Amino acid sequence: MFEQQGKGKTPIQIHTWLVKKRAKKGQQAQDLTNVRRVLKGKVYKRGVPETRGGKRALTRKQILKLDGIRKKLLKKADSESSVTWSEILRVGRFAMKVTATTVAKNFQEEGIDVKWRPARDAMELDKEQKVRGAGKHLTSKAFN
Repeated sequence: MFEQQGKGKTPIQIHTWLVKKRAKKGQQAQDLTNVRRVLKGKVYKRGVPETRGGKRALTRKQILKLDGIRKKLLKKADSESSVTWSEILRVGRFAMKVTATTVAKNFQEEGIDVKWRPARDAMELDKEQKVRGAGKHLTSKAFN
């Protein structure tokens, strides 16, 4: 259609050309109104970012900030304790309410490799911590 418009054809002539072209394929042609809307650029905009669907919960800048905080907390923990998503959000002082799943998904979409990994060695727990059940989620070796 845009080729025809570039050749100086009117919308009526373009519609006639489109009807003939689609008739050969056995398809029904678009209405003249649709052809005019396409030519004016009201619909089928090419090269325009998609606007449908939900908006992103976190921007790239926020994700990179959280990644820096995550790395700092992991270095500080030194595999002696776990670092949770809620802790990362708390230290990052995020006013927005986002779930851990959302943060993890956004990290993955951004190409940041984040997975749950157990601590390298079992944590040393005293009797009081064992009774409370502290460290259960880290490794099964914690209670040996």
